[in-house]
Amino acid sequence: MINGMDTEYVSVCMNYIKEWIVEYEVQDWDISKEMMEYIIVNGGDGIRDLEECFKKLVSVAKEYQITKIDKKFIDTIIS
Repeated sequence: MINGMDTEYVSVCMNYIKEWIVEYEVQDWDISKEMMEYIIVNGGDGIRDLEECFKKLVSVAKEYQITKIDKKFIDTIIS
């Protein structure tokens, strides 16, 4: 999975992100596994930080009607 990260933690994070995708109704955005991993690596320390990061990404994307989440967008929003 992600170099240097505990595989079990990454697996749990991936499952949470998949749940949040449904919860925030962004299934049609087709967020790739690579982007999910990028969010995990850059989304802060722990599940709570990750959730806040994801919520912020979704909120800004919806505000600007962006449906494609890429590294540039993620970097812009979480930096």
